[in-house]
Amino acid sequence: MKSIFLETHYTGKLELPQKVIAELPKKLVLALPVQFLGFLDKLKEQLEKAGKEVQLFKGLHDKYPGQILGCDVFKFSFANKSDAFLYIGDGNFHPTALLYENKKPVFCYNPFTSQLRTLTPDYLEKAHKKKQALLAKFLQEQNIGILVTT
Repeated sequence: MKSIFLETHYTGKLELPQKVIAELPKKLVLALPVQFLGFLDKLKEQLEKAGKEVQLFKGLHDKYPGQILGCDVFKFSFANKSDAFLYIGDGNFHPTALLYENKKPVFCYNPFTSQLRTLTPDYLEKAHKKKQALLAKFLQEQNIGILVTT
């Protein structure tokens, strides 16, 4: 079976507002999905100029340092030397995976809304309770569908 990987890249403007940088802790691990990787060097430089210490990781299946794949997040040995993760992107999938495996706060900057939010370990407890409720509802259903993909 032939596989073709097509990378998509965000072509808009991406820079962290000073207000956002001021809210971040000193030692960060920067994580971006592939569509924002073109801004990695610029964002890292911007953070370092503001006095932040920035580390990058490379997962087993990631093609680039700093790239995050939700299915390739594990406990990073150097995470103990950082205060938090900074995730650039929207959604909860990737930052939740980081939080689940590393138990460090994840600051999430959404470049589309320019909003910063923080996921902390108590978020995992709430997400787990929600998952349990959805599972209980699923188990009571008379009809279900199954989606199979590769």
